[in-house]
Amino acid sequence: MTTPPNADDVDRNRPWAPPDALAPPPSPEAPAPAASEPAESTPARRTDRTAVVALVTGLIGLVPLAVPFAVAALVRLRRGTRKGAALAVTALAASLAWTAAGTIVVVVVAPESTLERDAAGTITAGGTALFSDLREGDCFTGYRYDYATRIARPATVRAVPCAEVHTGEVIARVFQTFPLGIDEALSLCRGKTTYLRKSRVRTRLEPYIGLPRTSRGDVICAMHHAGGELTTPLADTVDTSLTAYQELTPGTCFDRRADKTIIPTVPCGEPHWSEVFATYELSLGGTYAPGTLPPRPADDVLRLGAERRCTAEARRMFKRVPPKPGVEIGAIWPTPEDWEIGILTVVCYLDVTGPGLVGPLTPQ
Repeated sequence: MTTPPNADDVDRNRPWAPPDALAPPPSPEAPAPAASEPAESTPARRTDRTAVVALVTGLIGLVPLAVPFAVAALVRLRRGTRKGAALAVTALAASLAWTAAGTIVVVVVAPESTLERDAAGTITAGGTALFSDLREGDCFTGYRYDYATRIARPATVRAVPCAEVHTGEVIARVFQTFPLGIDEALSLCRGKTTYLRKSRVRTRLEPYIGLPRTSRGDVICAMHHAGGELTTPLADTVDTSLTAYQELTPGTCFDRRADKTIIPTVPCGEPHWSEVFATYELSLGGTYAPGTLPPRPADDVLRLGAERRCTAEARRMFKRVPPKPGVEIGAIWPTPEDWEIGILTVVCYLDVTGPGLVGPLTPQ
């Protein structure tokens, strides 16, 4: 039997209940506890595509592409709107690993060079060498030219004196502090080989480009002779009697053009068909380094501008003396290759139909 509690120990206003009694039900008037509101959901961040590309190119060993993609991804990810920093860092680590592995392979596998050079660095006795170790002016053979990519493979070649049989020659080495694609490297090397436009074998020369294995290094500008073997340096094949179109001056007479860059000039006292009467430079509204010019206008745009300017010059020239019968106005403007290396000259000339004339076409 349960003993009731002492009345002095209990609140007089509280009814007594045995200890094992259930708690009274909540009052109907008592408000139910409010359900907690769900926390506002945060949208999941997407993975940055640049970081993914960096990772893929880094894992397959495309170091010149992986490094710039990884750096670009890390810069973009500083905004915090996307994820992928770990992928970019992994791409850099993979690129470093590929670079280290390549260096080890070169050191371990590369055969010892048997080249001999004189005090000036000119090859006196041929031998094997890495393409990346060749110097300006070195001639070489024993390689496979890739006409599709025009990129030199990181392999050995046989370097020889240029008086011996060879099919390739290094024209220049240009140090770069940032990675270049093949198009940028080709543009850079074209500027180093301008003098070969006057070479007797110019129509059979193809660019052969060596890209550095890392983002910093030398771009090797070489030329491959697709016409077979040579036994002389390319500098000795340059014909100084030829004239590049941008070197033409008013009063120069020439035969019909064989191509758009090299003009065979002749004395005006001999039979000829064309004579230069004016030249000018295209204005781009600013100063640009070769390879950084704005996009070249279409040929129709350049032709129309040249015709207008040359026609105006011809009208002033023939204001008092009319031109000879059959004389027409022509113009030469920069080719895409000219534009790429910063040649912006336009040449205005007079052209005659039929048999060649003797003597000047312009009024004297």
